[in-house]
Amino acid sequence: MPARIDLSEDGVHVDSATVFERLIDLLQEVPLCSISSSTADDLPHIHTAFFVYEDGHIYFWSSKNTQHSKNISRSSSIAVTVFATSQRWGEDLRGCQLFGHCQALEGGASAEASRLYSERFTVYGAYLRSTEYVNDPDMAFYCLTLERGVLLDEVTFGEDRYVAFQFRQDESG
Repeated sequence: MPARIDLSEDGVHVDSATVFERLIDLLQEVPLCSISSSTADDLPHIHTAFFVYEDGHIYFWSSKNTQHSKNISRSSSIAVTVFATSQRWGEDLRGCQLFGHCQALEGGASAEASRLYSERFTVYGAYLRSTEYVNDPDMAFYCLTLERGVLLDEVTFGEDRYVAFQFRQDESG
C-alpha cells in the first residue's frame, strides 16, 4: 500500500499532494538522516545513517550492538531529520522532521530492505556480490514506520513555513 499524508490544520491551505511530492523529492535526493532515540536512562542519543525511503517507511542498516540499536530494541519511538548539509543559512531552506516507530527486520522483510538499499546505494549492492561479503549476524536492517512529520520547503511553501502532516496507508493501493 502506498503511503499518503493528511495535513494538520493550521488555517492556511496547502495542497497535500504537493506536500507529499516535495517530501518524496527530499527523501530521494538526500541519502543521510539523523536518527534520535533515548537510552535506558532517558538520555538523548543521535546517530547518522544512510537510508532508503519506500511507501511510508525508512530503512537503514546498522549493527545490533550500537547504542541506537539497543535503544530501539528497548523503545521503538524515534525521530529522524533529513536535510542537505550544503544549505546556507537564510537561503531557501529545505528539510523535514519525521516521527514513528522502528524495529529490526528479519527474514523476507530484511531481504526486501536489502534489495531496496542496494538499489539506492550501488556500492552496498556490489559489496553483497563480492567475495568480501560475510553475512554478519550482528548487522540488521531497521524499518521506521512513519506516523507524522514536519516539512520545511521555503521555495514551495514560503519562508519559515513549516507544514505538519500525518502519514496514512492508502487502502486503495
